[in-house]
Amino acid sequence: MKISDVIQMALHNLWSRKLRTILNLVGVVVSCVILMMTLAGTRGVRTGLMSIINSSDEAKRFMIYPGFDKSKEPPAEAIQVEGQMSEDRRQRLQKRLRRRWLNKNARRTGFTQEVIEELRAYEHVEHVAVHQPIRFVIKMGEKSFYGSLNGAVGNEPRMMQRVVAGQTLANNDSEGVLLSEYTAYDLGFRTDEQLRSLIGKEIELSLILGNNELSYLASLANRANRSNIDNAATTIKAFRKLVDELDSTQLSDSEKKIIRRVFKDVQGEKPTEKIVFRRRMKVHGIVVEDTRKDLFFFLRMFVRGGRTNVLVDHREFERMNQKITPEPRYWQLTAKVDDIGNLKQVVDKLEAEGYQTHSIGGIIERMDAEIRKARLAISVIALLILVIVAIGISNTMVIAVLERTPEFGIMKAVGAKSSNILWLIIFEGALTGMIGALVSCAISLGLSELIDDFVRKYVSSRLRNDYTAEMFLFSPLDLTIVFLIAILICALASLLPAFRAARLDPVVAMRRN
Repeated sequence: MKISDVIQMALHNLWSRKLRTILNLVGVVVSCVILMMTLAGTRGVRTGLMSIINSSDEAKRFMIYPGFDKSKEPPAEAIQVEGQMSEDRRQRLQKRLRRRWLNKNARRTGFTQEVIEELRAYEHVEHVAVHQPIRFVIKMGEKSFYGSLNGAVGNEPRMMQRVVAGQTLANNDSEGVLLSEYTAYDLGFRTDEQLRSLIGKEIELSLILGNNELSYLASLANRANRSNIDNAATTIKAFRKLVDELDSTQLSDSEKKIIRRVFKDVQGEKPTEKIVFRRRMKVHGIVVEDTRKDLFFFLRMFVRGGRTNVLVDHREFERMNQKITPEPRYWQLTAKVDDIGNLKQVVDKLEAEGYQTHSIGGIIERMDAEIRKARLAISVIALLILVIVAIGISNTMVIAVLERTPEFGIMKAVGAKSSNILWLIIFEGALTGMIGALVSCAISLGLSELIDDFVRKYVSSRLRNDYTAEMFLFSPLDLTIVFLIAILICALASLLPAFRAARLDPVVAMRRN
């Protein structure tokens, strides 16, 4: 028999038993549609989220923290874990024990200016900025209050978007500052017109230090009176009076001892104050707090590290720190890579050198892992459905072989070989799988078009960000795999009936009704 004869007979047999063929196809189509939509959907979701991440300036940013002294390592007995347990649990406990030992016995070494310059020279690193606010006295005219000063990269898109009056800071700007709109309001600039008139005005920044008692009391006073220095000074006097008259209170001796230890001071020493830094700078712009509730809100909150009253260029901020302290140490840096694809490489290199980092890289890895898990679970379900369908196909093929036994006997009697009968039955099963895969491909493409717009709008509303990527991305490789799986499983399901038909004796077969 020619191949064309086998194909023609297979098509004729499937067509002559329409109901049975349709029932077999329904199972194949359902399982293949689930498999195709799962593969295309998970790929589309991942590609869409990665496009959002790649387009976001926030995702390229990460935090760097100093590690422990590299010369200090805990002894073996300090991290020894006793008892029978799994190796995974033992390693987790040893990791915690090691960190506890380092916290007690090893100190962290802050970043020096030399280390920061080395980090800036890393490949794929665009910039590194100090993120360590300083408490300053902010003064304009007759109004003054305690506030925080920090560095910023003015030409970043995220900073430009926050400017509501004036302009952002130029790169390496040594004269300008950005004020928060809340600080401007405290200074008396209330209306929009007054806010615009603030641009170009001078603001005075002062750092005042005293002895230990004064510094501590000043921090407490600042918590109680954030907006006015005179009120803060009154609060400090109240604290001192409380300590002086401690014996007349009804507190216990141990409670009095604790308070005196907190506010300890040398007897007879008069607290002194010293202005260690004073600088007049011009207001270049007014910025608002970034409160967008999108995908990267959590990351911005972490990186921002609180509200800042005054922002200066990050390079100028470092120069200020060097004037205040000859060899300043920094404990938190923000950095940015040139491309999100290089984030993992840079972070891994930093962590290998002992630094600690916080970035979106770990979140991307966990997101990928969860998508892969969902993809695998649904794919397994679809394959199980296909296997069940294959069992059904095998049963119907067995019945078909029994019905067509006389036909096979006649075919053998006129010269057909057992191999011809074998391949005919196998081809019928494979043809069922191929037709089912083709139909499921058409249905999947149609379904994706119907639900893509709805799902995209829903995801955009949930992410609070425009989601323009396609929800379903059909890969030629995935479609090929689904086709081959459908054909292979249906062909395998036909093997048993095919062998049974091939072994029939033509004389015996023709005697059966």
